[in-house]
Amino acid sequence: AERAAELSDDAKVHLRALEAFALDLEKTQAAISDEEKALLQKQAESVLQRLNKKQVPLSAKQVLVAAGWWGPHENLSLRRSGLPVGFDQSVLTAARQLAELVEGGGGGAP
Repeated sequence: AERAAELSDDAKVHLRALEAFALDLEKTQAAISDEEKALLQKQAESVLQRLNKKQVPLSAKQVLVAAGWWGPHENLSLRRSGLPVGFDQSVLTAARQLAELVEGGGGGAP
């Protein structure tokens, strides 16, 4: 999430297009119009072409992994499902605070 904040809006658009292409939009559960699917595919293919990569979903996945947008073992089925794949920032902050409290010995355990 921190790395995504450093990216330009244009870069995020390109990465999201690659993400949609890598997930094979026809298999995705998210409600995306045919027009939007076509636009995302066109954007992803354009990015792959500029990178001299084959214009196939596997190439898009490889670029996403190389960019650090996805991990090498990304669960594509989970991503296709449309379910959240990360935690809200407030949850991450609370978890970090709790971990610091426990590491600092303030856990209160006997």
